[in-house]
Amino acid sequence: MNSDADLAKPFRPLRRQVVAWALLYSVLFTLLMTAVLIGINYVDEREAALEQLRFAAASYRKSLANSVWDLDMPAVRLQLDALANFPMVGHATLSTSIGQTIQVGKQAADAEGALTWQEALFSPERPDQIVAQLLLHVDRHAFLHRLQVDAVRVLGAEAVKGVAFGLLMAWLISTLVTRHLSHMAGQVSLLRPTALGRSIVLDRAQRPYRDELDQLCHAFNGLHGQLSGYINRQRELEMELRTHRDSLAGMVAERTHSLERLRSFHALVIRVLTRFINLPPAQASSAVDHGLGTFREYFSASRCLLLTHDRRRRGFRVENGWPAPRMHGVQNDVFLSEEMLPRRLLANHQSRVWLCGDSGDGDARLLTLFGDDAYTLVGVEVHGNTIGLLALTGCVIAPDSEKAGLLELAARVSANMLDHKAAQLNLLEAQQALQRANRELHRLCRHDPLTGLANRRHFDDIKDVEFRRALRSDAPLSVLMCDIDEFKRYNDTYGHAQGDRCLTALAAALTPLFRRVDEVLVRLGGEEFAVLLPQVDTRQALELAERVRQAAWDMNLPHESSSVADRVTVSVGVASLKPGRHKDFDMLLQEADLALYGAKEGRNRVMLSA
Repeated sequence: MNSDADLAKPFRPLRRQVVAWALLYSVLFTLLMTAVLIGINYVDEREAALEQLRFAAASYRKSLANSVWDLDMPAVRLQLDALANFPMVGHATLSTSIGQTIQVGKQAADAEGALTWQEALFSPERPDQIVAQLLLHVDRHAFLHRLQVDAVRVLGAEAVKGVAFGLLMAWLISTLVTRHLSHMAGQVSLLRPTALGRSIVLDRAQRPYRDELDQLCHAFNGLHGQLSGYINRQRELEMELRTHRDSLAGMVAERTHSLERLRSFHALVIRVLTRFINLPPAQASSAVDHGLGTFREYFSASRCLLLTHDRRRRGFRVENGWPAPRMHGVQNDVFLSEEMLPRRLLANHQSRVWLCGDSGDGDARLLTLFGDDAYTLVGVEVHGNTIGLLALTGCVIAPDSEKAGLLELAARVSANMLDHKAAQLNLLEAQQALQRANRELHRLCRHDPLTGLANRRHFDDIKDVEFRRALRSDAPLSVLMCDIDEFKRYNDTYGHAQGDRCLTALAAALTPLFRRVDEVLVRLGGEEFAVLLPQVDTRQALELAERVRQAAWDMNLPHESSSVADRVTVSVGVASLKPGRHKDFDMLLQEADLALYGAKEGRNRVMLSA
């Protein structure tokens, strides 16, 4: 019923509102269609501009390649000037393979994201060799001008169509609807409580069909009869309410009991799932067992088993259970074949698998399998697929019993526990894989991947430590620098693959010479090796250096291009620590390197630093 405040509001004809909204929607639709058409025009113009760039690049591809190959830069620039005058070409850049860049155009190169076309120029003499890269930029001003012209044309056309459509719709709605609604409002205002059954008649000619206004009149004319029927129905409901009022208290008490049972089960579920928070991965299976034990106690079952589907064996095997297999001598080796389950249950994805029975009406095979006088099986589902079964032995819970809903909730929690367990086991596997990867990464960071020897990084980490230790304890410290003679000629003669095998063989020959824990054989890079020798004086270092040279000689690897011998040889430089002379390890290493340089003058020999 209208309030006085509503009646005090000014009257605004619906016709005016319809016209305003029709025009507004026409404007919005016009803007939307204009944006869509402009977007389509942009795509078409963009493709046309790129096609012109492709055509321009193709026109000059061969001549530019010939000029670049002949290093005729004036001719290249003339052709680029002509290329820049093509329609829609705003800027052209040519980058040669020798590092030269030539830029021409009507405007500067656009920023990143502008329309461009790049073409590779190949040598006329060697078709597989790229001599230059040609990059063309679209003439932004010409491109935007064409887009603006298209946008104005589209906007004008859509605006005319939108306004005409809006005015037409406003006129039709006003003529066909609002006029008759005003007439109906006048008739309704004449109705009184004593004349509720008075019919409303529309002021328009008879037609062979009905519309929404006819439906409105028919609905209003039937209002009186419906109100009478509604009042009678209310009286009947009052009588029924008096009849059921006495039983309401019992229903409330029963419902309260059900809610309390549900609340306690929810608390139980929370306790079960809380065990998985911050759970060590190795204890995931034990947590599932204890969760099943909680369900067993709540439903007063003798055993609670969680079976998962084994696709290979076509059945369900025990994944977890309570009592667990290791407790009280219970064996959870139950395997439930698919043949023991009704096929209609496994094939029907609309309902959950549910089987129950006892010694009176149950399946004898299931009673024998579980070794108990009763059983209840409910499906464990994920996304509508049965992935397992939750089995309770020693009790029967029918699908329509009070505990059925709680058992379904327990099945969903079981699916969640299986998911947590799988995630924890995956996490444990990932952690173990990460530890193995870290150990391997640490090994790779400190060892040469070709020879397996320590690398330069490891050498840099320990050299200063050994240097300071030698100074503190006044102990000897020596360094050997070893280099393969004329290794470049070896690679040129036999190839780099054979050169790698030579390095590997030399590393294998030298490794047995240095067995002490503190002796470190290092590949510094290329064909250069170093040996760090703590607790080794000059005499011992010279002996070891000679053994290194002899070991390389004994490998008897052919080296036909060597000017020293017909086999692979090495030169060795030796330097020993002199506390008053060497201030850091790098000075000692430099002396060993100088000694190696001296040994290389004659090759296949050992030289001590001065």
